[in-house]
Amino acid sequence: CERRQPHEIAQELDIDYLGSGNPYFDLLALARQQPEEPYVLGDLVEVDQGIELRIHPKGLWSIWELPPPKIPNTSIAVVRCVIGADVAEGLDGDYSYAVVRDGMNRGVKATLRRRIPTDQFAYELVKAGRFYGHATIGCERNGPGYAVNADLVRLYGNVYHEREVEKDGLPVTKRFGWLTNAKTKALMLEQLSEEIRTGAIAMRDRVLIEECKTFVRDEDGKCHADSGYHDDGVMACAIAGVLMQHLQTMKPMKRPRPLPVPAGSNLAG
Repeated sequence: CERRQPHEIAQELDIDYLGSGNPYFDLLALARQQPEEPYVLGDLVEVDQGIELRIHPKGLWSIWELPPPKIPNTSIAVVRCVIGADVAEGLDGDYSYAVVRDGMNRGVKATLRRRIPTDQFAYELVKAGRFYGHATIGCERNGPGYAVNADLVRLYGNVYHEREVEKDGLPVTKRFGWLTNAKTKALMLEQLSEEIRTGAIAMRDRVLIEECKTFVRDEDGKCHADSGYHDDGVMACAIAGVLMQHLQTMKPMKRPRPLPVPAGSNLAG
């Protein structure tokens, strides 16, 4: 059969966006991703060494699913969750974006999209990790992500890391955070593309779905948000996807640690 061009598919699906590059993700599959209004908007607040959700119409977190129940006599959720995070680099008004995903059905449970300092972003990630049953957190360690990962390691326990041996006989080195380079970017984007194409993920977040529609592949093979658009959510969601492959090898945090409230925080507690 005749292969249709991306702009023809977009017109058929009544998608307004016509990108300058070739859409990376399947537009037909994206059309099947129905955006949902969040179940609740709110802030995550530490109370008596636990994390509570406080509903607020201007809350930092958009939540579609609350945490799964915990294993009896533990703080670990019956279904493990993962959190992928992309840190704003201050370029073109980027956002820091976090995506919480269900480790079993791969669906998006919650998202955060804000322009906030790196220390506050790390603080939000830790609270979300504890709220969702000590979820594995994987934050990009490129650029300003290094500072976020340093805070995550200091305040939390279940942080994605790689193990490396630089020379024989030397101790194993842990490198915390997700390193995005040409190889790993291709890996995580291809996995997300497959999840979208096969319907294996319920994305729910309207902004995330729209970012996927405007994510393109250039003629030279480079993948990125088209000019004037963002891809922070795409990267965070993709990182969360690859974290699911590591669920069996990551160790959950043994005990919650009280969190210091960063200066200038707008959260009650």
